[in-house]
Amino acid sequence: MRLAVLACSTVLLSGCSWLGYDFNLFGGSNNSEHGSYQGYGTYQGPSPYMQPQRHGQQAHVQQAYGQQAQTQQAFGQQAQNGCAIRSVTQAMPQGCNPQDVRIALPLPEYGVSVNGESRYTSGSYGTAIDDVGSAKMAASDVMHKTWRRPLLRLTGSMGFDTSVSGEAFNTTSFTDLYAPGTQSSVSISGSPADGQVITSAYSADNFKTESTKVSFSDLYSAPFSTKLGAEFQLDERLALYTNAGYTHAVSRNSSGREVIGDAVLTSSVQNYATTTTTDANGNQMESLPMALGAPLVTVSTLPDTLLAKSTFKMSDLKRLDVEIGSRYYFKDAFTDYLVKPFNPYVGASIGVSYYDDLALSQTSERLVLSPYIDSTTADASYVSAGSTTNETVISGSWLPNAGLTVGGEWQISPKAAFALETGVRVEGRRPLEINDGKTAANLSIPLTLRGSIGF
Repeated sequence: MRLAVLACSTVLLSGCSWLGYDFNLFGGSNNSEHGSYQGYGTYQGPSPYMQPQRHGQQAHVQQAYGQQAQTQQAFGQQAQNGCAIRSVTQAMPQGCNPQDVRIALPLPEYGVSVNGESRYTSGSYGTAIDDVGSAKMAASDVMHKTWRRPLLRLTGSMGFDTSVSGEAFNTTSFTDLYAPGTQSSVSISGSPADGQVITSAYSADNFKTESTKVSFSDLYSAPFSTKLGAEFQLDERLALYTNAGYTHAVSRNSSGREVIGDAVLTSSVQNYATTTTTDANGNQMESLPMALGAPLVTVSTLPDTLLAKSTFKMSDLKRLDVEIGSRYYFKDAFTDYLVKPFNPYVGASIGVSYYDDLALSQTSERLVLSPYIDSTTADASYVSAGSTTNETVISGSWLPNAGLTVGGEWQISPKAAFALETGVRVEGRRPLEINDGKTAANLSIPLTLRGSIGF
């Protein structure tokens, strides 16, 4: 359409020149029999019906000629530039150096509108933008949205609350299931008639019990929490929230007390002999075997032997949580790259948690001494030495807790959002039943995914 208008303008101007009319476009004066025109142009010619060309109309014609020339030049340059691409994701043309590649973006002729504001630009289709980052920013300015969070939102979250510090108890206080006498045994080989009797006595000596410190992370897998709550927006940045939730964790098998000592073998060798006598009738008779002196005793010791060991398992962790807190939301982040708002935030909370009783089930095993001592190549063999079940270790109780969080919230619509947060959480000491003491404070690192819907 533009080319057609330009072509018609050219024909009209050429026709006026052929008829003998001349236009002094920028001033001057020329008188004729029909009048004179100064400042806007000079009219010559015998026809009384011809009108002089006004300055605005003439400027428009010149502008049309200029735009036509500029458009032709831009298309020509674009055709000659074989290293131009149309978008930042387009592959680099073959045979082009990276520094020679340019992005050709189509721009409107008279201006564009960004966020409702008119912005004017010069140039035509094919104008090159050298800075790729500028192209991304120009696009993101148009796409990025800002939504105000609803005054009241319902929230739901789930995540893990992994303990990183805090001693639950020491296994010293566990019920002692080890009885050293059960490891003593005696074996006899040979007979007096054979001339030798060997007595082997197996026992444990110099034993000591080694206890271990058990942390909260040793007792369970990472506790899994689910929460429901609400958030009330005080102003554009600050919000108050409350949550109620349930936490569960599956218990692990853990190592308990160990008994370390000496595995002892006491060996006694007694030799026997018989004598031959002749009776009155000349018959030879053998006497009963008689011991030849005192027995030969030797003692063999294997020090630092694991004489006994125990394992235990706690009941599953079950916890109810109630908390209140606040969050402070910062301004939108990554506005040059994200269409929908993303707000970093920090938060703080306090609350209480109720724990169920934690019960202990323990089993103990002892070393079978004889094959372990007699053969240096034999593997250690352990047999059961007793067990206990459902022994309460930590009493159920209410505990205070507090936490600090940091995270980011992404609004997917004016009323819905998702957030990912982490931080640190500390809770009070729990009462122990096994020694009338208390556990250490538990320090954990939560990792939570939260969703919210507004009204």
